[in-house]
Amino acid sequence: MAASNSFDNTKVVSQEFMQYLSGEISKEWKELGRYLNLTDAQLNHIEADNPSHSKERIYQMLLLWKQSNGYKATYKVLNDALSKADRSDLVKR
Repeated sequence: MAASNSFDNTKVVSQEFMQYLSGEISKEWKELGRYLNLTDAQLNHIEADNPSHSKERIYQMLLLWKQSNGYKATYKVLNDALSKADRSDLVKR
C-alpha cells in the first residue's frame, strides 16, 4: 500500500488503512499494541471481547490507539511501531 514520495507521515492514520492492517497483522498484534503504548489490560479486554475474530480484534486495537491519541495517532507513530514489531513490510510510505 505504498504511496507517492510526497506522502505526509504526520497525517492521522485513516480508518481505511487500519482496516487494511487488520487483515495483514496476525500473531504480532499484541506486540504492536504494546509499541503503540496500549496496556496489557487494554489488549486483554480487546481479546476477551473478540475471542474468535482476529481481524476485528486488531481493528479494535488500532481504533483504541487512534481514539486515545487523537491528532497524535499519525502514520509516523504507527510506522515506527510496525517496524519495531518486525512488520516493516506494512509501513506506509
